[in-house]
Order: sequence, then structure tokens, then C-alpha cells
Amino acid sequence: MAAFSLTGAAQAQEWYLEGSGYFVREAGSDKVSLSNSSTGYSLGLGYQHYLNQHWSLGLGLSYTNGEFSYRERSIRRQYTEVDLEGDQFEFRYQASSFSERVHWRTLNFPLTIQYQTGAQVQWYIRTGVSYGLQLGNATYRLQWRDLRTSGYYPQWDAELRGPEFVGFGTFGHPVRKGNMRLKNRFSWLLETGVKQNYSTGNSLYLGVFLELGLNDIRPKKEDLSQEISYTHDVENPLSYPSVWNQSRFKDAVLNSYTFGFRMRYAFGK
Repeated sequence: MAAFSLTGAAQAQEWYLEGSGYFVREAGSDKVSLSNSSTGYSLGLGYQHYLNQHWSLGLGLSYTNGEFSYRERSIRRQYTEVDLEGDQFEFRYQASSFSERVHWRTLNFPLTIQYQTGAQVQWYIRTGVSYGLQLGNATYRLQWRDLRTSGYYPQWDAELRGPEFVGFGTFGHPVRKGNMRLKNRFSWLLETGVKQNYSTGNSLYLGVFLELGLNDIRPKKEDLSQEISYTHDVENPLSYPSVWNQSRFKDAVLNSYTFGFRMRYAFGK
């Protein structure tokens, strides 16, 4: 949760290094209902050009590492399916919990404007926009705990709890991993804190920040299915898609905001 940078006092220009630690939260009323707060960090460098003693323009480059987290407890659901012989039945499943983590990495290009007061210990505020380029695919890992399934045939008033090769039974704690392609991200930045100037001409910034996503970065909606999908494959009778490939969240968007602490050490000339 910290950052560090290289700076000079209120001079014509400064270069800096920074680091941040933050919390991630999905935003909006149309987010996935299972989302939880997550954490992340970023490391970066940048350049500030001073227009006068108070105002400056900045351009940066930073690497961000973060994740989205989802969790649900005490699950019990059912939906209508058709078995291998063409008979309709009610597929039932229950589990103590479901969890998923989506890990992502981005390269960010912030463009900012900053105002600071004129003293040895200065207050500053910085705002601007940032473009986040996704570095390859995001990865996800999901897990079900204490999963049990059955098939209820109303025409015979019978509930089958086996065999497992047709998708009925006790499946324990299945885990699945995979990749997804998130879209690049646009965001608005706001940061404020204090700046300590040193006699060497270097400076230390300590601040808090908020970064608000401006667009939906959800992957393309392809092959949406039930959260546990019944298949006709006897070797893999059940499939376990990511939250973002589940049909119940087909209208959800993936947008987020982050807030945390930032440290920047800068040097100038």
C-alpha cells in the first residue's frame, strides 16, 4: 500500500517514481451481485512540467496488478434439462459456497494536471484521465465447495442422486481455471495529499487517491450457460463456467473504482 518517486521542488520539471496499494470495488447497480472488495498494487514513473509555482502538467507510465473477487454461500438451485435418452427432468444442485478470483494486469498511461500550495510542506491535488492497456489475458480460478447434484423426474416422482458419470452425485470441491480477454480501460483520477520539499531539491509525496472506471471492460458475451451446466459427456458430465460466462449475469457490466494510498519520490532540476 505504498509508493515511491524521485522529485525536485517547485522547479521547471521533475521526474518521479511511485508505488500504490489500493482496494478494488465494482461500481454501478448493474454489477455482478457476488462481487467483493479486492486489493491490488501499482508501480510507475512519470514526468511533471511546471507552468508556474502552483500548476503543472504530468505524463506517466505505470504497471497495475489487481483482481476481482466473487463469493456466494448456501447455494441451492434447479433448472429444467433433458437427459441422454431425451427425457425431461429437473437438474438440482446445492453447495456450501462458490468463489472466484479474476487476476488482471494493465499498463496505464495517465495524463494529469496538478495544483500545489507554495511552502516547504505543501498540499497538492491532482486530477486527470488514464488509459489502461490490458497485458495479455486475465486469468480466473473458481471453486465450488461441498457440491451435490441430483435429477428429479416429475413424470415418475423420482429423484436420482447417482451415478456420477451422468452428472448426479457428490462432487466435493471442484476447481476450474481459465483465461478471459478483458477490454482496455479508461478512467478518471483524483489524488490529494502533502508534498515535503528537501534542501537537495528532491520531494516526497504522500497521498490518497480515487480512480473511477469510465467503461465496461467485460469480455465478449460468448457461450453463456448455467452456473453449473449439465452436459451429455459421460467423461465430463458437468461444466463450471466463470461468473462472466454465466447466463444469469448476461446484463451485468464490469466497471470498477479503486481507492488507496500512494507514495511518490521525485527529483527535479
